[in-house]
Amino acid sequence: SLILIFTNTWGIFSNTLKKLLAFIFIFNAWITSFFLFIEGILYAIFPSKMKNMLKKLELIKDTQLRTGGLVFAILGFIIVYYFKN
Repeated sequence: SLILIFTNTWGIFSNTLKKLLAFIFIFNAWITSFFLFIEGILYAIFPSKMKNMLKKLELIKDTQLRTGGLVFAILGFIIVYYFKN
């Protein structure tokens, strides 16, 4: 009886876990492809400006890059969370 309950419970968790992993995979694939699309478009339309921007990155301090990266990561998370709910 206890084995039957454990087996049924594991089956429910297993299906939920499979659905969750499938959603995470599809969501990550969508976000990654969107990011690559945007970045590719920028390099295709403005190649010289993108090169100049990369050269200017050397002049920016590491702490400024980290702070900016953290701000944009949090902003991206908030946007994704907003659209998800």
